Amino acid sequence: MYEREPQEPRQMFWVRAKGVIGPGDMKLHCCVAAYISDYSFLGTAALPHLNLRMAFMASLDHSMWFHAPFRADDWMLYECESHWAGNSRGLVHGRLWRRDGVLAVTCAQEGVFRVREDPPKSKL
Repeated sequence: MYEREPQEPRQMFWVRAKGVIGPGDMKLHCCVAAYISDYSFLGTAALPHLNLRMAFMASLDHSMWFHAPFRADDWMLYECESHWAGNSRGLVHGRLWRRDGVLAVTCAQEGVFRVREDPPKSKL
């Protein structure tokens, strides 16, 4: 088994919905953005701890603020960063930016982490 090197708790990647969503259905665009926003969100807080074996991660709280109209089927830059993780929890903030540089959505999520403990090694 290989071990990955710990990284800074920050990620940026381009995201969009696959397919076309009607331009007049902003509620559907918001629902798709909510789904997109959960992608790899808690994993950002775990990046400095890649040397640990995570048993599971689960969301405790997820909030979103919608600032400007956007299309979830158009490319948006998703910026995620975690300023705090400890006591089996992590806090992550994210921003979805439109291609024209306008901030469309801000997200925050707190999650719980459980580390898998290796079984004790036999002394035989």
